[in-house]
Formats: sequence, C-alpha cells, structure tokens
Amino acid sequence: KPKATKTNNKEGPAVLNLIQIHLRTHRFFLLAWLTPLVLLAATSPGTYIKSYPDEGSLAAVGASMRGTLGPVVLYGTIPEPFNYATWTSWKTISWLIILAAIMIILLGSSVSRGLEESGQAELLQSNGISAGVLRRAALTVTILTSVLWGVLVTISLWANAGISNDFTANGSLLTGYSAFLLTCFFGLLAILAGEAFGSVRAARQASFLAILITFSTRVIADVYDHPWLHWLTPFGWVKVVKPYQHDGNQWLPTIIFTIVLLLMSIPIIVVKRDLHSQWVRLRPRKYRA
Repeated sequence: KPKATKTNNKEGPAVLNLIQIHLRTHRFFLLAWLTPLVLLAATSPGTYIKSYPDEGSLAAVGASMRGTLGPVVLYGTIPEPFNYATWTSWKTISWLIILAAIMIILLGSSVSRGLEESGQAELLQSNGISAGVLRRAALTVTILTSVLWGVLVTISLWANAGISNDFTANGSLLTGYSAFLLTCFFGLLAILAGEAFGSVRAARQASFLAILITFSTRVIADVYDHPWLHWLTPFGWVKVVKPYQHDGNQWLPTIIFTIVLLLMSIPIIVVKRDLHSQWVRLRPRKYRA
C-alpha cells in the first residue's frame, strides 16, 4: 500500500505537467478554432436584430421559414416562441456545434493516440510516466477544452442581453452547457476510437462517421416528427433542453446527458493496454489473384 501511495503521489504532478504541455503545444490550434467560433456566436444576434428590428418583421421571418423543409433539415424544427435568442440558438449554434465537434475530434485524437504515432509516448514512458497518466491527461485536456467552449458560448450569448431581453442568463447557460455536452461527447468518442482502432486516422474517420450518423438521426427526428430520437443523438440534445423556450424542467436532461459522458470516460481510465496495441483487431483483407 505505501508503494501505491507513492506512485499515486507521483502520477498527480505528472498528469498536471502533461496537461500543461498539451495546452501549450495546441494553444495556436485552439486559438485559431475558438476565436472565430466565439466571434460568430457573439455577433450573430446583433445581425439578426439589425436586419429585423421589430416584432412584426421577426414574426414574418419565422412564418416564412415554417413552410419550408430546408431550414428544418439544416437546423431542426423552428422553435416556439421565435425570438432573437431562440433564433440564434436554433440557427447559429447549430452550425457552431458541428465545427466545435470537428475541432475536438482533431484535438482528442492528437493528444491521445497521436502521442504514440509521433513516438512521444515511448519517450514519456521511458521517463517513468505510465500509460494511465497519458490517458488521463488526454481525457482532462479534452474535457477542459469542451468546458472552455461551453463557457465562451454562454458569455457570448449573455453579452447580448443589453440589446435584447430574450437573452436570459438561464437560457444562455443552458445553451452553453448543451454546447459543452455535444463537444465533449465527440472528444471522448475520438479518444475511445483511437483506443479501439489503433491509429489517429481510424479514430478521426470513425468520429466523423459518427457526426454524419448522429446528424442524420437529428434530421430524421425533425423531418418526420419523432422528437424521442433527439435523446439518442448529441445533435438533438439541445432540442431536448430547449434553451430560451422555458418549457418544462430544462436541467433534468442535462443531468442525464452528463451521466452519458461519465460512462464514456470510464473505459478511458479503467481499461489498460500495451503501447501501440488496440482494443479491436481487424482482420486483414484477403485479395484473390
């Protein structure tokens, strides 16, 4: 037991140091991704308000979109009530969370399986850093980045409260938390895919395929009016939470979705594997002459 305690005491600072290294190494990557996303989230409401400054013009826009299939496919069912805040959450955030999902997939696969492909994992392990430390550091960086994105979304939207009362603190927080949930889901998925399939390329391909499948599920849910499908896809979670719509207990679904993320984190921490090994071994294809 004393040996285990000493090991744990050494692993704590090692995880923190590795997290700092990851963040320092990817700072320009994060800056290049997060800056335009946040600016778009912060400025879109002002653009909507300038283009449609009164309730009449806003209502006319909502009515015109309700009769067309295109907006439903792209963004989902048009929210009720249709105001500046729900419009922003429905349209702008729908695009931003897709881009954020791509960002976190690239990051999550890089800080996990990417370390092994670059040879850095072997160097770190030769210096006494265990594979568990590498996995926990990758997990923490992915979660921290997702949290940062959610916080930035919340602040960006709530900053528009001065120009429209629609942007309530609770609604902005719900939107930001929904953005965190989706982003973190795909970040964890990228790490899990890397652990399972053994390469950064395979992890990213599997994760991008998951984006396609889950987004298509959201489209089916909205086009064919099956709202229960929203619970099964992270792109539908924000539809379940309904920020700014004040419909029911909006925080209960976020607790359920958070539990899903916790369950996804468990294999990353618990399941052990050797360096350059993988959970799933695919059989090589046999070609006939």
